[in-house]
Amino acid sequence: MNKVSPSVLSIRNLKTYFFLDEGTVRAVDGVNLEIPRGKTIGIVGYGSQAENAGV
Repeated sequence: MNKVSPSVLSIRNLKTYFFLDEGTVRAVDGVNLEIPRGKTIGIVGYGSQAENAGV
């Protein structure tokens, strides 16, 4: 019998918007992510931008 491992992290419909004087910027719009137990992943981004966005 093949048993499905539960996810360690599950994200559905993630959205991040920045509200500027010039208008709204959609940085992330509708992202889904599933990380199963026992898998290794890497997330790469530019500098401290993710820190400033509270990601």
